[in-house]
Amino acid sequence: MTRDDLLRLLAQGEGQQLDFKEETIKPGKLAETLVALANAEGGTILIGVDDAGHVQGVSDPKRATDNVVEAIANCSPPLGIGLPRPVEVTPGVTVLVVEIPAQLPRVYHAHGRYLRRAGSMNLALDEAALRRLLFERGELSFEAEPVAEATLTDLDAARVNGFRQRYEDVYGRSLTLPNRDLLIAMGCLTRDDHPTVAGLLLFGREPQRYFFEPHVSIARYRGETVGAEYRLDSRDYYGTVIEAAIAASDYVNEHIQVFSRLLPGKAVRQDVPQYPRFAIREIIINAVVHRDWSIKGSRVLVKMFSDCIEVRSPGPLPPPVTAQNIREEHQLRNPRIAQAFKDYGLIEKFGNGIDRVFEETEAHPFKPRLPTFQDTGASVIVTYLLNT
Repeated sequence: MTRDDLLRLLAQGEGQQLDFKEETIKPGKLAETLVALANAEGGTILIGVDDAGHVQGVSDPKRATDNVVEAIANCSPPLGIGLPRPVEVTPGVTVLVVEIPAQLPRVYHAHGRYLRRAGSMNLALDEAALRRLLFERGELSFEAEPVAEATLTDLDAARVNGFRQRYEDVYGRSLTLPNRDLLIAMGCLTRDDHPTVAGLLLFGREPQRYFFEPHVSIARYRGETVGAEYRLDSRDYYGTVIEAAIAASDYVNEHIQVFSRLLPGKAVRQDVPQYPRFAIREIIINAVVHRDWSIKGSRVLVKMFSDCIEVRSPGPLPPPVTAQNIREEHQLRNPRIAQAFKDYGLIEKFGNGIDRVFEETEAHPFKPRLPTFQDTGASVIVTYLLNT
């Protein structure tokens, strides 16, 4: 960080990703700000600056650095950030810069206190908020949670048998375990016969008894504008997540426009859809498989416009995946559901789907734009635009 960078931060004032601390801050209190930022979007701490943004500097950079190291040691699990960097603001006046990266993979606490940054404050997480963050960061798996009020009879043997047959058709070999043992092995049933969240979503007789919203909703619009007067059609998809994902992707692929073109050098016409059909299917399946199922009252939402398709999936991307590195980094939020989709033949190989979406888009005759990914923190939005 340069002096100019530091001056720009000072001009911003404290906020969601910036905190000022005086040199006299105790390591225990500094640790609380470290974990609060780490449990949110990361950020920067400037040591040697008062709350009003006045630069005081640190009189003993070595001692101040040792305090930061002690504060980092007070964070659990180990925070794993670099040492603070000294930046000279004016001759003889130095500020220490501590940087906490975004998208850290764990949930952190300081001497038993779990905090998260909210604006310029470090707020203690209540039990519900902490549990939610643990799900977001993958420290707890919501799909693996047993549903206490559900029993083995809530799982549909016919759907399990259909899954067996599909697996045999795809892979040419049989699943030999009895149904109960198979469900336990898949993480769909506990040993005391309580279905898990994954079990009800994949094989439930009536999944909507426990998950009241449709798994996927689709709205199709005339033109490029949202509004009831422009809506051509809408659909809600219930049942199991596999059934909903297949039905929703089939609907979208059936309702994208198809054009005929002459093959180069041949007197033969070829029907070509606006978008690669595989890409549509993959984007919708990803939205269902990787969504955050702990967010109640939410659903995957697909909007179809004349110039684009937008798919919104509840929950942020799981760390360390970001909208920028989504082709390089891979993390399964719901590994049991993802494995079931793979066993069903809907996912070819983990980590390859997005690459193939890009490859098929680039090779498509109508050259739609590459899909864009946006992580709002509350949801992930994929936008697939035509090249108009």
